[in-house]
Amino acid sequence: MARVLTHEVGHYLNLMHTFANYCTSPGDEVSDTPPVYHHGSNNCDQNWTLCTGVTIVNDENYMDYTDCPSMFTDGQKTRALTALNSTVGYRSNLWSAANLIAVGCQSVTAIQPEMIKDRMLLKIIDILGRETKPTINTPLFYMYDDGTVEKKIIIE
Repeated sequence: MARVLTHEVGHYLNLMHTFANYCTSPGDEVSDTPPVYHHGSNNCDQNWTLCTGVTIVNDENYMDYTDCPSMFTDGQKTRALTALNSTVGYRSNLWSAANLIAVGCQSVTAIQPEMIKDRMLLKIIDILGRETKPTINTPLFYMYDDGTVEKKIIIE
């Protein structure tokens, strides 16, 4: 149940279940999401019948009912951003200047990236995917602009 909110926000952003239409096209209507015959899994391993021609199982997708959700595909991210920019459903109002002023976020300061070893630190996230600051005795993931991710824990 830890990722239910992420899953439901995915629905709000026009994402469908990965098992939508099961093996029948158009599936979840995202081209880089492999078709899934059955939703859910056991210990993050797909134990169900695979769709014909499918060799990759995306059992960690937030839009499935797995026990180990941890990602969206690039196509799902594009679809969500399209929903956020669309006036259909008024989702574009979430980040409009008028709405940001109305909720007191009009003077948000941009985060300045930190340069580390010729690469730029984009953000630090905890094991639940929440952006955070460096914290002792906590496993964290440092994400860089070159696509690399470092897992770190500062022990004191």
